[in-house]
Amino acid sequence: MLAISLGQSGVYSVLRIIERMTRGVVGRSVSQVETGVAAERSARESADTELNTKVSTLNTEMSTVKSDVETMKTDVAALRSDLTALRDEFGAKITAMENGMTFAFPVNFAFDDAAVREEDRASLDRFAQVVGKHYAGAVVTVEGHADPAGSRAYNRELSKRRAVIETKKGGICSLCGKVRVGDA
Repeated sequence: MLAISLGQSGVYSVLRIIERMTRGVVGRSVSQVETGVAAERSARESADTELNTKVSTLNTEMSTVKSDVETMKTDVAALRSDLTALRDEFGAKITAMENGMTFAFPVNFAFDDAAVREEDRASLDRFAQVVGKHYAGAVVTVEGHADPAGSRAYNRELSKRRAVIETKKGGICSLCGKVRVGDA
C-alpha cells in the first residue's frame, strides 16, 4: 500500500490536473459523439429523402397501373357486350383458339353466286366494326364455303370468290390490319 499525504494545496493541484485531463478526454469524446451524431443524422435524412422519392414514384406508378386496370376492365366489358351482341343478334359462333379466335357467321349466298345476300350484310358490317374496335391490326382470315352441288375444284374457286368479294367490299378490309383469304 502506498500512502501519500498532501496538503490542501496539493489536493487542489491534483484535482486541477485530473480536471484538465478529464476535460480534454471528455471534450474530445463529446466532440466525437457530436460529429458522429451529425453524420448519422445526415445519412438518415438522405436515406429518408431517397425513400420518400421512391415511395412517391411507386405511388405514381401504382396509380397508373390502377388506371390501366380500370381501362382494361372497361374494354373487356365492352368486348364481352359486343361479342354477346354478335351471338344474340346474328347467331355468330365464337370460339377462342390457342392463337386467336374463330367467328362463324350464318351468312348465305344465292346458288352459284359470290354476292352476300342483303339480309346477311348487317352481320358482316357489325363484325367489321367489332374487329376494328377490339382487334385493330389483327390478321383476319376470311373463308367462303360452297354447297356440295358442284365439283370440288369449282366449289373451291366459288368459296374463294365469295371470300375475296366480301373482303374487297370495304367492311372487313378497311378495319383490319391484314386480311388473308383462306382455303375453304
